[in-house]
Amino acid sequence: MKRWMAPISFKNPCERILPSSMISFGGSSQDAIIASSTSGIVPSRLVEALERPERFLIVHPLSPPHLLPITELCTAPETSDATLERMKSFLHSIGQNPVHLKKEIPSFALSRILSVLISECFGLIQDGVLAPDDVDPLLTQAFGLRWAVIGPLAAMDLDAAGGIGEYLRKYGGIYRPLRAAEAANPF
Repeated sequence: MKRWMAPISFKNPCERILPSSMISFGGSSQDAIIASSTSGIVPSRLVEALERPERFLIVHPLSPPHLLPITELCTAPETSDATLERMKSFLHSIGQNPVHLKKEIPSFALSRILSVLISECFGLIQDGVLAPDDVDPLLTQAFGLRWAVIGPLAAMDLDAAGGIGEYLRKYGGIYRPLRAAEAANPF
């Protein structure tokens, strides 16, 4: 790690604590991409410590990355288009599918989607609807298999002749109470 971090210039490293997951990708110290795999710190907070913030972005793979080929890319406002395109190219070259978040949000997209799903699972357990042992099979033997083939929006598009718009006009009401409901707190 020290060998990768050595060429990175910090404005004032004594005043900043950087995640241990921050590394640089290829190139010389002048053009290396600096990245972190954090899933909890937005990039604009991390670039504050860098002299070259245009070379920084978050590269957040889903674990285990050797089996799941999706990687979120979250850029800071200072991140250059060239940095983003170089990272996309690199990820494609190693079999990853990069998805660029268009703006910073806490926890990024994958973790936020997962948190809603997990929260509902805990709520169903808490309300006595499901036993804990029944949750994983519902996901692995149903949605896990379906989503390996077709995502939820593509499935909606197929389920109504008029696509997603028609699906939501017919069935969208079932989602409103769920979205408005308070999430279960398993802690």
